[in-house]
Amino acid sequence: LPSDFAAVYEESGGILEPEACVRAHVAAARASGARVRFGTTVRTWSRGADRVICLTTSTGEIIRTKSLVLSAGAWSNKLLKNYIPARALTPERQVVGWFKSENRALVEAERFPVFIVAAPEGRFYGFPAFLGSGFKIGLYNHLRESVDPTQPLRK
Repeated sequence: LPSDFAAVYEESGGILEPEACVRAHVAAARASGARVRFGTTVRTWSRGADRVICLTTSTGEIIRTKSLVLSAGAWSNKLLKNYIPARALTPERQVVGWFKSENRALVEAERFPVFIVAAPEGRFYGFPAFLGSGFKIGLYNHLRESVDPTQPLRK
């Protein structure tokens, strides 16, 4: 590292497999009595005076519930537009690179930590090689390119 950089090492830090985390959360929700729906588009939702939440789906189905967890990802800003400022949740295109190393041992989790670096050129982050992948490098806000998740990606 350059001499003017500082580093923090968190011994208990680590890396999680996102898909496994989602599966675990869904299993825990179901075990607690939640009804989980996938591939369902929520068109509108509101809370009535009786504190009951009413959702309308893209199929016209109306769902009433006392509690709700919305997991809308890049669509959250549209779904929550009446509750938060538009700029608070702006979907942004993120391009990352996964790289193989000639010496994989150098980029395994035991030697290559998760990192975030704030440099004059930008804020970079990276992950070690795990789950059969190479190591990952990314740059936050690289183009500050807002996207509409309903539009197809450019090729």
